[in-house]
Amino acid sequence: MTLPLPSLEMLAAVVVAFLAGACCPTYYATERLRGFGRATFAKIPYQPPPGMDREEAM
Repeated sequence: MTLPLPSLEMLAAVVVAFLAGACCPTYYATERLRGFGRATFAKIPYQPPPGMDREEAM
């Protein structure tokens, strides 16, 4: 069984993404990902366990 070869456009997109990631400083990329995670998880409603305050549970 042979796997199909990726298209030229897909290969170009992977190379561009790799080069963009390689040029980005690690600390900058980490801060952007942390910010994205904070923004994403801030939208999820939080319900503390029964008998606990919200601040105490967090």
